[in-house]
Amino acid sequence: MKILKILLPVSLILAFSFTSVFASSSNFKDVKKNSWYASYVNKIVAKDGIKGYPDNTFRPKNNIKTSEFIKIVVAMLYGEQDKVPGQKWYKPYVDKALEENLIDDSFLNNLDRDITREKMAVIMVRALEKNEEVELTDEFVKRIDDKLLDEKNICKLCKDYVYKAYTVGLVNGYKERDFEKYYPYPDKNRYALRTVYSFKPTGKATRAEASAMLVRLIDKTERVENCIDLSKFKESNYYMKPDSDKGQIYDNGEYKDISLYNIKDSGKLKDML
Repeated sequence: MKILKILLPVSLILAFSFTSVFASSSNFKDVKKNSWYASYVNKIVAKDGIKGYPDNTFRPKNNIKTSEFIKIVVAMLYGEQDKVPGQKWYKPYVDKALEENLIDDSFLNNLDRDITREKMAVIMVRALEKNEEVELTDEFVKRIDDKLLDEKNICKLCKDYVYKAYTVGLVNGYKERDFEKYYPYPDKNRYALRTVYSFKPTGKATRAEASAMLVRLIDKTERVENCIDLSKFKESNYYMKPDSDKGQIYDNGEYKDISLYNIKDSGKLKDML
């Protein structure tokens, strides 16, 4: 079993503490109070993480550049960096990120490009590992490989970091479809059903999405229940026969005949995927 653990000094834990007073999203004319990202915007603005624009907008649907995201994380962890005359505005933040191992040289050629979801995961998890313990087990890796449709598209450098981001609930991915046939049994004579997701590693993150992920980074109470939760896997308790909509479920000490229709209707399937 592969287990990665990293512990941090208390001083850095304090750097992640969150203020209890948040700015109102009503300050931004393009952030509606009932939008899914409004509370995240409130919190990240209060933390001076992502700022609005002079025209009183937040532009939640705009993509965020690699340099901008690096600047936000560095400023939140280590404070504003001194500007150096004659250098690009983000150079001090990039230098600090390199010094603190939040990024490596592979980021340097893409500073003016929109950051991808996989590279955002790298930065967030490296920042997280400065503050709390992280575990990544072989069992979890196997499960996430089974559940993500595009796990092979995640860059080699990024893979462990993306998986850790799932482990701690920084990301949740995109649900693609329910009730997909899945053959976890050696004899191949029966199958389970599963919900499958994608991560979209090379997809670009918007300012709204970045706000959500950054809030989850610094506030544990905002983290999501990841779609790879091992407690949801109970293939041994349920199976369907190939090319059939009928099967059995092991419930309270006995096998019971079920149909795909009944198990969908009863809601039991949700507990097994």
